[in-house]
Amino acid sequence: MKRKTTTVEPSVAAQDNWVNTIRELSMDNSAFEVSCTPGYYNNEGGGGGQGIRSFLGEPYSPGFYAFDDLLKEWRDKGDLDGLVLGK
Repeated sequence: MKRKTTTVEPSVAAQDNWVNTIRELSMDNSAFEVSCTPGYYNNEGGGGGQGIRSFLGEPYSPGFYAFDDLLKEWRDKGDLDGLVLGK
């Protein structure tokens, strides 16, 4: 509002950088997921070629608190790096 902006969108470069960050930090925890109690996310423990289901897509592997810290640092900089502001 202070910038009199009516639209806010991530830049293509910022989106690409975020995807790269997610993929660089990804962890393969499929062995853990397969060994868990049978349920929706591991196809009831049956495998069956269906693989592991996930509603999260590709999560930020360092976790919630690291993500919260990342956002705080970005906000504290105040330059809105990675966003395209429109009027």
